[in-house]
Amino acid sequence: MKAVIMYDSAYGNTKSVAEAIAAGLEKSRTVPVSQFHSSDLSIGDLLVVGSPINGWRPTETQPMPFYVKGTEGPLLEGEIKRASSWSYELSASVKAFASRKGTP
Repeated sequence: MKAVIMYDSAYGNTKSVAEAIAAGLEKSRTVPVSQFHSSDLSIGDLLVVGSPINGWRPTETQPMPFYVKGTEGPLLEGEIKRASSWSYELSASVKAFASRKGTP
C-alpha cells in the first residue's frame, strides 16, 4: 500500500501540513490537487486530502478529521508537528485494519 496526500494550498500552509503528513507515512508522496489523476491510485492505496478554507468552506472537498485551527495567516506553532503525529496515528490505524483483513 502507498499513500497519496493530495492537497490544495493558497498560501503554502496546507502544502506544509501535507508534507509533514507524508513524512510520517511509509511509501507516500504529496501531489497538488491540480496535478492529481485517479491513475495515481491503486486498489488499497490510502488517499489523504487536504484543503485550505475560504469563507469557512474548503476549496475542493469536505474537510477530513485533521485540520489547522486559526487558518488565516501563518501556521500556529506546533501545527506541523501535530500533522506529523497525526500521520503516524493514521499509519498505525491503516496497518491494524490491514492486519485484521489479512492484507499486507
